[in-house]
Amino acid sequence: MEMTKKNISIPRTVFRTAEQLAKNLGLSLNEFYTAALSAYIENYKNDISVTRKLNLIYKTEPSSIDSDLVKMEVASIEDEN
Repeated sequence: MEMTKKNISIPRTVFRTAEQLAKNLGLSLNEFYTAALSAYIENYKNDISVTRKLNLIYKTEPSSIDSDLVKMEVASIEDEN
């Protein structure tokens, strides 16, 4: 894997916590930050995918709730009280 070297600034508490966690996991800081950023990026990709799919659905489907369904929901709540 080709590596890139960059200087970044992060809060001291975040750095110290990451440093300790990396040590506890038996990882170098490079390995720890690579794994953490990779996980964050993968999670973000999944979020974008879900949003994109929902946007595609709502381009063609109404986003409103059927009025009969709303009446049934209100009635069920009133029955509970």
